[in-house]
Amino acid sequence: EWTSKNGDFYVGEFLDGVRHGVGSCKFSRGDHFEGEWENGERSGKGLMKYVTSTPDKFNVFEGEFEKSKMHGHGCYQFANGNRYEGETELPQMPMLQSANAAA
Repeated sequence: EWTSKNGDFYVGEFLDGVRHGVGSCKFSRGDHFEGEWENGERSGKGLMKYVTSTPDKFNVFEGEFEKSKMHGHGCYQFANGNRYEGETELPQMPMLQSANAAA
């Protein structure tokens, strides 16, 4: 277990004192990630829940991550019911950037 200075709470594997392997993190703003970590960053397969302005509603991404960003194939389920499945490099997906910024 580890809690950061800003209130992020992590449970999972470590390597040389950093998140590495499989773990779960609840971020201080309410987002939640479960999946693979590499050198302290989300990397590999995982599920990320992004908080929205509506209580108990999340935008959810399940797929691949690289350097803590969506990267590769995945499925993004918006809180309003819309869904995107496919390649997820953020520079090619401005709809996701704006959805997460508004969350």
